[in-house]
Amino acid sequence: MPGTVRGLELAHKEYGRKPWAELLRPAIEFATQGFELSYSTAKSICGSSGLLERFPDSKRIFLRLSGLKSSGCPEPGEKLVQPELARTLERIARTARRSSTPEKPRTGWPRKCRPTAG
Repeated sequence: MPGTVRGLELAHKEYGRKPWAELLRPAIEFATQGFELSYSTAKSICGSSGLLERFPDSKRIFLRLSGLKSSGCPEPGEKLVQPELARTLERIARTARRSSTPEKPRTGWPRKCRPTAG
């Protein structure tokens, strides 16, 4: 969501004690190394497969895991790895701002979201 990272940065500036990069490290590790899907997470993804299939990136990330059945649903125990998310989180960890300057609106994301209505 636009502004989420900036809001988290402001909360960190006001209340945070640990370095920003240290806070993001576990999420980066999970995204890089992946994690095994629990039964409930695999079933939740499967239950949302109709919606996920409508969006190429969502389909690629969540419904293209190793060992897929013909249904396209991931099985419990399959590993979800998200290298693109890891790179985004690494960039956020490196470039987190420490000022109170309002963030300028991004110009690229609205064009990318328009074709998928979100």
